[in-house]
Amino acid sequence: MNRLNLNWDITLRTERKAFINDYLSKIDFVPTEDELSTMADYILWGKESVSEKDGHARIRHEGLYIETRSKDWTDERQISLEGLLETPGFSENEFDRPTFKKTRNVFSRSEARRLASPEILNALEALWREIDSTELVISYYELEH
Repeated sequence: MNRLNLNWDITLRTERKAFINDYLSKIDFVPTEDELSTMADYILWGKESVSEKDGHARIRHEGLYIETRSKDWTDERQISLEGLLETPGFSENEFDRPTFKKTRNVFSRSEARRLASPEILNALEALWREIDSTELVISYYELEH
């Protein structure tokens, strides 16, 4: 049972603070931690001015976060995958699969001839002759069949 009798018609923070100061001097009981937290929330939720925004827009604007009873609204962005998976309403179907671009380095014989040492170049030339003769045989085979 809530013992507090807060005046919810007061909207400005300064007026709410004055009300709480007066209220604390008049009550005949010691408030519990929950009641003190409710009083603090009562002051925090008050407006700075009459024309100020209200609700979630104000929380985002001022950077405030006051826990709701049902704990249903937070403005915290999930950082980890586990946190995101535990978020209500999360669906993997909302995301497209990432596309990975493979970069292929094309081997250039002319570049290898320019940069290779003479010993390595001799070995590469022998290898290239073997590759060319194998490709020629494969081409003849494909033409016949």
